[in-house]
This record gives sequence, structure tokens and C-alpha cells, in this order.
Amino acid sequence: MERRPIPSGTGREGRWILPAFFLGLALALAGVLPDHGLWFSDEPRVAGIGREMFDKGCFFLPLLGGRPFLEKPPLYWWAQMGSYTLFGVHPWSARLPSVLFSLLAMAAAFLMGRKPAGGKGGFLAVGVLGTTLLFSKTMHRALVDPALVFALSWAHFGLLCLHAPASEAEKRRGMFLAAFFLPLAFLAKGVVGIGLGLGPFLLYLALRKRFREILSLWPFYLLTGGFFLLLAVPWAVGLYAQGGPGALEECLLGNTLGRFFGTTTKYGHSNPPLFYLGTILGRFMPWTLALPALLTLPPSRKEPAAREAHFTLLGFVGFGVFLLSLASSKRSLYMAPLLPALSALLAGWMLRPEAERPLDRFTLQGLLALSALLPLLAFLVFLLCPLLPGKDLYLARCREVRTPFLLLAFGLPALAWTWALGRKTLALVRARSRPGPLVVLLPLAVLFLAFQLLLPPFKDPIKSAHPISRAVAAALEGGGEGALFEPREDIRGLLYFDLQRVFPELSMEEVPRWLEGGKKRFLLVEEKKARRFPPRVRALFRPAWRSRGKKPFIILKTRK
Repeated sequence: MERRPIPSGTGREGRWILPAFFLGLALALAGVLPDHGLWFSDEPRVAGIGREMFDKGCFFLPLLGGRPFLEKPPLYWWAQMGSYTLFGVHPWSARLPSVLFSLLAMAAAFLMGRKPAGGKGGFLAVGVLGTTLLFSKTMHRALVDPALVFALSWAHFGLLCLHAPASEAEKRRGMFLAAFFLPLAFLAKGVVGIGLGLGPFLLYLALRKRFREILSLWPFYLLTGGFFLLLAVPWAVGLYAQGGPGALEECLLGNTLGRFFGTTTKYGHSNPPLFYLGTILGRFMPWTLALPALLTLPPSRKEPAAREAHFTLLGFVGFGVFLLSLASSKRSLYMAPLLPALSALLAGWMLRPEAERPLDRFTLQGLLALSALLPLLAFLVFLLCPLLPGKDLYLARCREVRTPFLLLAFGLPALAWTWALGRKTLALVRARSRPGPLVVLLPLAVLFLAFQLLLPPFKDPIKSAHPISRAVAAALEGGGEGALFEPREDIRGLLYFDLQRVFPELSMEEVPRWLEGGKKRFLLVEEKKARRFPPRVRALFRPAWRSRGKKPFIILKTRK
């Protein structure tokens, strides 16, 4: 059966472009405007690799503590090197590429949402994406994943246009976009970029038994191959030149096989097959509440264009989760590239006609009620933190900063917010009416902006890695020689980022010889690892400094 083309949002729908841009810009910048240090566990490693490549002019081979880092291609670090060149080396400039990539991902979400649902659908898609917990926690941090999210969101939009174009010109644009951004997704995170970009689309077409369409896309496959030759092959040649054949094999083959089949523990994040089904519940909040309505009530058959877009986007998300579940290495962060397509789906759901759909009404009322209650719940935790049991670091931090002034400054707005939105929610429940999409989205956007601005200063003393490098710098100023014991990758990256130093890394057998080899030697070690030292080794040193945090580090100095 011939499918009707999906109309693109044009004309008056363009009035939503500027509001969507400013909303996306606010949500992207709010997480980086409060200046704070690099946070464990990933930021020091990623920022340190970018600085080492920047300092040493190593464009093709990522370096970490003087060693090749072959887990990922360098697209994010190229952007980071550009940021360091323009703005200098700072924690905020290390994060700046993530802001750019998140804005571009929101732009792709706008276009995906606009295609079936017009400009308002695009605006809602930007808002939904920016207020998804996983996106807001990921896309303003110094991580390589924002580069993958950006590239895959545009590849998905291109494939959507290629599959259901409004015109031949749009089909050509879609082919070009998908063919161009798939190699960039590869340069962001390796083969997974191709798997999550093209894999879900082909599986969706196969499920719908559209094998002729799969075969008819041969011009797209050729164009994609051409862009690979233009964009990815030069990097592979450069990696071969700087790191040798072993580096190329490890990055393209060993890393992929190790993560997929779990043939090595080097890459970690091993979880059971159904890991993502449980993870979705928390990481997609607050929009997890809308998934039952989204999945059980697709658009009507009377809306073939919107229905086709709905199922195509659903294919990107559903088959994306399926492919991620096949790999041995699993982490909730890996779902982030699927969020732009999911946000476009949810935008279309929010704009369904006002027909009587109780599940839609209950879901939208529930989202509004959640917006009303979140500030009150946060205030109650802050108010009652001295009475709450346990030694959690965040509770301890609450007790540390809790003052009558802060209680008043936080409590009055929280109570006023809950009262106003609570009244609105109760009125809608009594009238058995559903709130409009903007009434639901805008309070959530305000809450996310507020939390992103307020939480970094609160969390920085707990999560910042820089006290460790400052302690190492102080030990070096005293004329000491330092070494690391079985260091984590983020420690290598942190020490290079802050000190531009590469330290010896010792095994258990090498520690005694190191400590006995000089009078002013010290060892940086994770506290739990130090407990493994036998008594004869412990007798050689004394603890000189201890960090705070969930995984504290200590500096051990020789007793001589």
C-alpha cells in the first residue's frame, strides 16, 4: 500500500523556532553556568585525555597518563581541543563541547517533533528532551556520549525524512543527513554509532516486511560509504600512523568485541539482559509516567502520516533498546542517544486531539501533580535531614549547609509553588479535564532549570576531584616523589589535567621497592586498595592525607 508523505511544519509553524531555541539554550546552559570542578567518575578522565592530546599535539591517538586510550574514537576530544584553544584549559571549557552537542541534539529533536506534529510538536520535543533526567544529567558534563547523542539524533532525523519524505527534495536532504552523520556517530563512539543509527531503522523495516524499501536504499548506502571514506578513514590512517596496527585493531575490533560479547573485564559495565527495562523507569523520569499511554494508544488510522512517523520513531527507540540489551556491556548512560527520538514521540502524544482518552488525561494530570510536589518533597528532605538516619554524604552535606535563612529562602517558594500548581491539578481532576501540553511542560522546565542551577554548588564539595590533585601538588612542593598504586583512569586524567604530570604506576610487588628507594616518596592510593597491603608494607609508610567522598583516596608518605 502506498504511504502518504508526512508534511513538514512550515509557514506559521516557524513561529515556534525561536521559543524552542531559547528553551533549549536555557536547559543546556543551566547545568554549566554554576562553575564547579571536574566530577568523578568520568569527567576527570575525559577532560584529561583532551588536555593531553591538546598539549602534545596528538590529533589521532587519544592519550591518558602517557598511554594510548583506545576505547573510543576522538570526535569529542577534537571538539574539546578546539574549546581549549579558544578559551584556555578550565573545567567549564572542558564541558563546553557538551553544551554545543546538546543544543544540536535538541535542534534535531525539534525537527523530528515538527515533522509529524508541526512547530508546536517541535517545541514540545525540545522541552521533553531537556527535562528528561538522563539527558539533563549527561549533556552538560565532560563525557563523550553527548557527541554520540548529537550525531545519532541527526542521523535518525535524516532516516525519518528518507523513509517518509514530504517531497523529493526532503528525501534527498534526509539521505544526505543520515549518510553524513552516521560516520560522525562512528567517530564519536565506534561501531555502536552505526549499530544504534542504522540498525534500529533496518530492523523496523524488516519487521514491517518492507524488504523492497531496504534494497531500494542502495544510493543511500553508497553515499554513506563515501562519507566514511571522507571522514572516518583519514582518522583510521592517522591512528595507524601514530599508534601502529595494534592501536587500530584494539580500537575498532577488540573494544567492540569486548563490550559486546563480554570477552574481557577491561571495559566493565556488565549487567543482565533485562537491565534496561528496569533502568528506564528511573532514567526517563518524569516522562516514564507517559510511556504506558504512549505505547498503548498509537495515533488513529485516520492520521496515516502521524501514525507512520510514530511507528518509525518507536522503531528507533524500541529496537535501539533491544540492540543495547544484546551487548554484554550495559550502562544506563548508553540509552541517551535514543532520547531525541523518544522526545519527539512524546511530543506527538501530548498533541493528540482532545478525544476522551482517560489514560492520556490521567497521565497529564499525574505529570502536573508531580511538578507540584517535587519542590515540597525536596524542601522536606532539607528540613528533616538532621532527623534522617544514615551517614549518606548528601545528607551530611544538607546538615552542613542547613541554616534558618536557607530554610526560609527555599521553603516559602516551594510552598507557594506547590499550593498554586496543586490547586490547578485538583481543579482539573474535579472537572475530569486534561491539562494542555504547555501547562504540563513549562513547570517541569522551570523545575529542571532551578535544580540545575542550585545543585552544582551543593554537590561540588562531594563530587569534585580537584582536592586530590591539590594534595598531590602540595606533596610535590615539599620535594617528594610521587607514584600511583593501581590507579583508576579518572585519577590519571585528573593529575594530567591539573598538574600536567604523568606518575609511575606500581603493582603490589613494586610498592616496597618504591617506598624504600627514597626519603621523600609518597603513594596515592584508593583507601580500600590500601587495606590489601601486608603488614611489612604498611610499616614503611604513614597516612598523610585523606580525601572525602564515597571512594576516598589517601596519600601515604615514607616514615624515613
